[in-house]
Amino acid sequence: MACDFSTTETAFIEVNAPEAVNDSLELLKHIRTINEAACIYILVTHNKSFNSTHYYLAGADHCIKLPIDPLEKQALLSRTLAESHWATTTHLTLDRTRLLLCSASQKIDISYTEMIIIDALLQAPQHALSQDSIAKTLDPNIVFYDPRALEKTISRLRTKIKKYYHLELIFSVRAFGYRLRRGTIQE
Repeated sequence: MACDFSTTETAFIEVNAPEAVNDSLELLKHIRTINEAACIYILVTHNKSFNSTHYYLAGADHCIKLPIDPLEKQALLSRTLAESHWATTTHLTLDRTRLLLCSASQKIDISYTEMIIIDALLQAPQHALSQDSIAKTLDPNIVFYDPRALEKTISRLRTKIKKYYHLELIFSVRAFGYRLRRGTIQE
């Protein structure tokens, strides 16, 4: 791969055929090993079924199945670009000692469980963890857990963050678990 991605702020990778999935995943992994801060978009332009989980686990920030209609395509891309982490000025700090999630202007109290969830996602490769991994982080000796209780805890945390900071910090990765918005929380 001849391109230097070390200073790239944003990368768009088009997946125009189901056969291009492996190549696009390799390119994504290559960019991520060189540049952790870049915002990477996966744009799926073929009309076959598509699974975004592999891309999120490899480090993609956005996986978008583009519609055929040009106006719908433009609206979807515009909305996604506007909501991207590199377009956001909100930067948060996780205070593990005082159980606070702080921005420059305000602080919100979080529970110990919520702090552990955010910290686990922050430390995870590509900031993504399965529900089972999150449950194991909360209690390493756990054998069985109620996934609905974990979903409810994360849902409350997401709502609290959205209410105070007006941003989505934790995203659901369908059929896998959750991922943390890249570049928003400083250590």
